[in-house]
Amino acid sequence: VASTGASAPYNGSSWGNAYTNIQDAVNSAASGDLVAIKQGYYSITNSESMVYLSGKNLILRGGYEGSGTPGAYTNDPWKTVLDGQDETRPLYLANCSSGLVEGVAITRGRGTRGGGVLVSNTSVVVRNCALSACKTPSNISGGGIYCGGTDVERIVIDGCVFTWNSGTGAEGGGIYTKNIQFLAVTSSVFAMNTAANGAAMTIAGGSADIFNCLFRNNAPGFISCIKMTSGSCTTTLENCTFEGNKMTALQQVSGDIIAENCIFWRNGS
Repeated sequence: VASTGASAPYNGSSWGNAYTNIQDAVNSAASGDLVAIKQGYYSITNSESMVYLSGKNLILRGGYEGSGTPGAYTNDPWKTVLDGQDETRPLYLANCSSGLVEGVAITRGRGTRGGGVLVSNTSVVVRNCALSACKTPSNISGGGIYCGGTDVERIVIDGCVFTWNSGTGAEGGGIYTKNIQFLAVTSSVFAMNTAANGAAMTIAGGSADIFNCLFRNNAPGFISCIKMTSGSCTTTLENCTFEGNKMTALQQVSGDIIAENCIFWRNGS
């Protein structure tokens, strides 16, 4: 997929004949395929231009230079921008047993449940991505990413940055998960996200491992930076830093919590 520089027949056979719309490439792909996205700016302005991936286990990867088959790519997500322009949610994943989203920046998304990304009944890895300035309508959770459904085995967030996202008046400014069996968040940053509860993250059901993450200046959530309502499950935090958040760092409503080698500094109460 290329936002510029491609020419007819736009069938994805080469970079010169690349699709110009990400959804067209997704529609043509089969499970197991790679959808390679060239560095550039992709405007997502309505439900028709939203990237909707349903029932296909695909690799969706940005940052490609646009030469080779498919050639080299960068790990800088801001080289490949999916912009919802404060109009719509850029990415929706549904009914997939596995998948990978890598190397894209999702910004200015707006949507009911998941301003930036909605993950429904899907196990997925989100790696080296940025989610920024995404939000939900008033009193709806999951500003950056909303993950929910039934029998969802595993969600992995690795090496991602969440900034300025908002679960407006609700929960999970950065991430909201509901009924996920296992959530892993590693080597990620949450900064300046807001929500009434769980300004950075709310975990509603299921176990979670949160390792090597930074939570900084998330505000002005009324209660917590991370909220956990995990039933009988356990949330484990290792090597994490909570600094300058304008509310309690952790709110444990139910479930167990284990925190090892973590730093809590200058947080509110």
